Amino acid sequence: MTDKITANGVCIYSGSSIGTKDVYREVAESIGVALSSRDITVVYGGGDLGLMGVVARSALKNNGKVTGIIPRAMVGVGEKGRGEKSTESDIDTFPNLDTVVVESMHERKLAMAERSRAFIALPGGFGTLEELLEVTTWSQLNIHSKPVVAINVDGFYEPLKAFITTAVEAGFISKKNADLLKFIDTPVDGDWGKVIFDAFEQYRPTGEEYNFNWAQA
Repeated sequence: MTDKITANGVCIYSGSSIGTKDVYREVAESIGVALSSRDITVVYGGGDLGLMGVVARSALKNNGKVTGIIPRAMVGVGEKGRGEKSTESDIDTFPNLDTVVVESMHERKLAMAERSRAFIALPGGFGTLEELLEVTTWSQLNIHSKPVVAINVDGFYEPLKAFITTAVEAGFISKKNADLLKFIDTPVDGDWGKVIFDAFEQYRPTGEEYNFNWAQA
């Protein structure tokens, strides 16, 4: 993946669970509305589960466009592959939802990245963290120069911030590269859309320069 692909989407990484705090759902809804209000396509991992589904549904209800990328193995088998959905879902009835089926998790992540001009991570688990750190690593390697931000709602990403600080002090992450991932704290006025888009506007690639020719990879 390189920046040669022009995309109007913003990629959302978030949990397939809803989380234990109402504020997680609230910020997910706010971001879905903020993106759709600016005519930006929400790009996510497909389906209607957890915070992923909250972002997608809030954007769709606001007449926004949503693209879901889902591996074939996860299509039509319900929650956790058990064959039955835990709740009835009508998300597929929205006309502005475009579902793209791919063959693997690797293809899923690449397809999401190619359709996006920025990346946002909400609270989530192993998958969310893996996706967030992968696109941050891609930024470090100069594969892309797109903004990568983590929504630090209620201090959720404080441990990750502490890890980065520790890794810098230990000599495993350079000070310049420490700023490749931007953390956004809860805004005083609650306007997540404004602080996110301010972060996008102000984002400048700060990583070490690499001379890898990814266009020929």
